[in-house]
Amino acid sequence: MRNALLLTLSLLWLNLQAQECVSLEPKVMGLPALSADLSAETEKTLPIVFHVMHTGEDVGEGANITDEAILETLGLVNDQFRKVPGSTGDGIGVDTKIDFCLARRAPDGSPTSGITRHDLSNISDFVADGVALSGLDDGASDLQVKEIACWDVDEYVNVYIVPEINGNNGGGGVQGYAYTGATGNCLDGVVILANRMVITEYNFGKVLTHELGHYLSLQHTFYNTTSCATENNCQTQGDGVCDTPVTTTNYSCSSPACEGAMLENYMDYTGEYCRDSYTTGQAEKMHSYIVSSRSQLLTAPSCIPPVDIDLALADVDYQTPFCQQTQNIEATVSNLGNLPVGSASVVVGSDGIYYTEEIYDIEPGQTVQVPFENIPLNGVFWVSVIAEGDEYEDNNQYLGFVDYEAGSLWEMDFTTDFFAPENSWVLEGEGVYLESPYYPLGINAYSYDACLFSGCYTLTIYDAGGDGMPYGGEVVMTVDGVSVPVDIAGDWSELVIEFCLETNDCPFDLDGNGNVGNSDLLLFLTDYGCTASCQYDLNGDGATDVNDLLTLLNVWGLPCPSLDNLPPRSLPVDEQVYDLSGRRIYRPLDDLPAGIYIVASPEGVTKLYKQ
Repeated sequence: MRNALLLTLSLLWLNLQAQECVSLEPKVMGLPALSADLSAETEKTLPIVFHVMHTGEDVGEGANITDEAILETLGLVNDQFRKVPGSTGDGIGVDTKIDFCLARRAPDGSPTSGITRHDLSNISDFVADGVALSGLDDGASDLQVKEIACWDVDEYVNVYIVPEINGNNGGGGVQGYAYTGATGNCLDGVVILANRMVITEYNFGKVLTHELGHYLSLQHTFYNTTSCATENNCQTQGDGVCDTPVTTTNYSCSSPACEGAMLENYMDYTGEYCRDSYTTGQAEKMHSYIVSSRSQLLTAPSCIPPVDIDLALADVDYQTPFCQQTQNIEATVSNLGNLPVGSASVVVGSDGIYYTEEIYDIEPGQTVQVPFENIPLNGVFWVSVIAEGDEYEDNNQYLGFVDYEAGSLWEMDFTTDFFAPENSWVLEGEGVYLESPYYPLGINAYSYDACLFSGCYTLTIYDAGGDGMPYGGEVVMTVDGVSVPVDIAGDWSELVIEFCLETNDCPFDLDGNGNVGNSDLLLFLTDYGCTASCQYDLNGDGATDVNDLLTLLNVWGLPCPSLDNLPPRSLPVDEQVYDLSGRRIYRPLDDLPAGIYIVASPEGVTKLYKQ
């Protein structure tokens, strides 16, 4: 009985989610009369840029969604505008002959991935409630948020990806909005929830398709309509499009509000499963509007990469401060050029040691994630992408800094059960407060980590349904790789797990006498050669080896060394040359064979092509 009730409730929840409250009543600003003929119209491609407006999360967490998620959604939106056979846009409507290209040239002429990221954690209203659709709603001002990231509205379709709208916590209510007609300032563009930009089995990108329809002058099919009566003038009444049947608002995919209503139309409020169509009249209205009011989008060079060969470091993901002496880094490399790149090297330099990964066959517009594992980071480090013939070097390098604080690494793999909106959690203690985001329906796995220091902590897991997490849920928690048991079995509405830590502020004083000396070395040697769960793995790379010995000798004779005692890691005082394997080369530059080399000097790090 309970399972049947739960299934019924879940289907009801899905139906409500599909009924998207998508847009404010649009502002019409002198729209032109229709004059286009779709059969005679040429294809039009409009440049689009996505601004990810997050609150400080790492890429891939919360509203700071990945490039891949954005590209996938844009691909589906283009399928829907072009009615691609077999796609989510293959419905009863027409190919609008309109699509969108990701911007490749920024307003200053430099290469771009077409995706920008902005940390708005310093705007308290945005952190609390996201963006406010109007001055009467909760959240940061619409214009305030947009002006942080806005690109020229005449040459780019600006899309702002946000965590919530009007304080809806990314849940029900307004899912996105756009002004119908150009505003002449940064208000122009589309705002959309981040979770509507991530494709799932219930979300196909159609909120963005709907909002882009508004951006290109379309009204809702039920606009200015209060009954099912026939329109006297279809060009001036209702949505102003003659081949969209008269209707009031539709929410159901099977029960029309008015006889003959087009439940499949993108500009209605029906669910994502049935919306798959624009009509000929809607397509012609969009073409007419582009030519008359947004013509600069057609001539702007926004989607033309400025050079043929250009690999760029789009992002470098790492943590600071961090409580382990090594950590994983992920570099994101984008091909912003016109031509494919056959091979390239991604190099991390830290403490005079260089780590290299090779990447191959990077197509124009492609983004590649390049992971580096267990890299010692303390102080200054740099990342560089090196490709022969790269014509734009300003986006090739990244200089970072990691502040190490001795502590313990807390990690949690949290798998929601099917009724994920009921699941949430909070970790708190010793100045730490972390809480879960809103989880969408379905069984999905999420990973979290944080640095913890000496003290006691409480992880509280909540289930609003009161029955725990029996439908696929799982929680695995570790501290410095050691499991902290979490038993989620049974019915519960609140589960409390408490644990305490004692971190060593003097990680190299192995015998605890306040100094690093002979006795510490003897203790260290008892663990030398260990490859798993090592007691004296000083650099955190999983083994006790020569690298740990060098770490120990680096602070030999110092009192109770913590990071503050360690020699600073910085650029070398003299010029140093390395090959791409990270080996230092002592021969004069003139004697080197042809190839690519890395030159580090007090002025910085550069690449050298030797012909």
